[in-house]
Amino acid sequence: MSKPRAAAKHLAPSAGTRLTTAIAAAATFGAGAYFYAAPVRTTSAESIAPAKPLVIAEVQLVAFGYECTANDPPNCSNNPTPLPLLSAAYNVSLRPMFGDGGWLIGNGLNAAADCTGDACNGGDGGLLMGSGGNGANGGRGGNAGFFFGNGGMGGAGVDATYDPVTNKVVTLATAGGRGGNAGLWGEGGKGGVGGADENYGDTDDPDALGGDGGAGGRGGGLFGHAGDGGGGGHALSWYGTAWGGIGGDGGAATVGNGGKGGSGGMAESQAEVDGTWAIGGDGGAGGGTGIGKGGDGGVGGTGDASTFDGSIANALGGKGGSGGGVGFLGTGDGGAGGLDGDAYS
Repeated sequence: MSKPRAAAKHLAPSAGTRLTTAIAAAATFGAGAYFYAAPVRTTSAESIAPAKPLVIAEVQLVAFGYECTANDPPNCSNNPTPLPLLSAAYNVSLRPMFGDGGWLIGNGLNAAADCTGDACNGGDGGLLMGSGGNGANGGRGGNAGFFFGNGGMGGAGVDATYDPVTNKVVTLATAGGRGGNAGLWGEGGKGGVGGADENYGDTDDPDALGGDGGAGGRGGGLFGHAGDGGGGGHALSWYGTAWGGIGGDGGAATVGNGGKGGSGGMAESQAEVDGTWAIGGDGGAGGGTGIGKGGDGGVGGTGDASTFDGSIANALGGKGGSGGGVGFLGTGDGGAGGLDGDAYS
């Protein structure tokens, strides 16, 4: 049975006469002007359920570096440089001016399926126009060119891996990549689905943790719908607790619809010990918009716990994501909140 859900809150739509004002403001601020940011989603598990483990990804912060993408040559470096513009100009000189991978007009290249690291990010579109390339293996989608173009899709997260002999975890499931941002006119890319974690081992680490979905990309600075968030990854544990991945938040739009929040990942626990849980992932929040419809919140993931020997197992469905609102300059409807996930035990 679904848990009670609070009604989604959003700002009342403004008068239709503000459309001209909103578009003029967007033109003034350019591609960086977004009247409404996606609502901040807070995740709080029930007090009786175990807290989801915190997974911290290592992120390299470069003050003046260049971020390599799929468009770059194999010898591209992320090392810091005091002259980032010169570094970017050097990279441009190795790319064609037009066509796929073109630095002026052209679509960004898709990341290769066997990529690793920064090479999994989709290439950005040309400076003037062009859509971003798709990411792979959890890489982000490429951003579109300045005037026209859609953001690339974020890559699906990588599934967890286990040692075939010891059944111990080797690598954790990773999050899906965020969708790329659109240009002044275009649609944001969809976030990638989180990686799955299926843990069948009776070890000292029997739990399973699905990867989170990637956030949707922003819609066009003047017009265009935002990207939807990616769904949370599935989690299954035979001897411990399983947490489904959290759905990615929908992207924000200026004039257009906000992105839908990704659904929470399903969790399954078939443990043979008391006190284990199956906890569905929370749905992502819908993206907001200045003029249009706010994105619907994602549906919470299902929690499904079962045992074979009469042990006590517990299940908890994920919380539905909040609906995206409409900015004070906009007209339209706020998004509906997502339904809470079901629980079976």
